[in-house]
Amino acid sequence: MSQAYRKAYNAEDMRDSSVRTEASREAAKPHVAEAIQNLKNNHQPTKRKVEALQEDWIIQRLQEEAIDESNPASLRVRALEVLGRTLGLFDGDRAQKFRRS
Repeated sequence: MSQAYRKAYNAEDMRDSSVRTEASREAAKPHVAEAIQNLKNNHQPTKRKVEALQEDWIIQRLQEEAIDESNPASLRVRALEVLGRTLGLFDGDRAQKFRRS
């Protein structure tokens, strides 16, 4: 927020603590807070990064379940199946290549 405040206002002679205080005051204003939230919600690179992190986490958890020998075999096979579907291993041409190998 401080960086945005410095860009929006003449803060050249202000101390860092003063800039932080003023930036917080500005950000707390309802119309500013709403604008910030809208930017966060609609910022595509951020959305893609969050989605990628969620996908990576799910894949990691499925891998962990699949190799955890304390899990029943049926659960491990199911984790592998879901993981394979998630990675597209059973879709169309890829599934045929998979079967031929």
